[in-house]
Amino acid sequence: MLFLPCVNAISLPTCRFCKLFLSYIEDKFSKSDNPLVKTLVDSEFSGSLEYEVKCSECSTCSKSSSPFHEIPLIVKVRPTILSY
Repeated sequence: MLFLPCVNAISLPTCRFCKLFLSYIEDKFSKSDNPLVKTLVDSEFSGSLEYEVKCSECSTCSKSSSPFHEIPLIVKVRPTILSY
């Protein structure tokens, strides 16, 4: 059975809980002897975000990447579904 450590029964936003939970199981699974279990969180829940910036004066491109476990999405609030 899996139990997460609890600190004085604090309330967490869902996104924060997800991040803590993934970190916790990633830590536990990384100690497994089974290679599929060891890399399960990375293989299923992570990726790499690619960035590219182009200079408007000299057209030089700069590329970089960063790993992620979640992608932040900006959702515009609309008064009704028909506003889309």
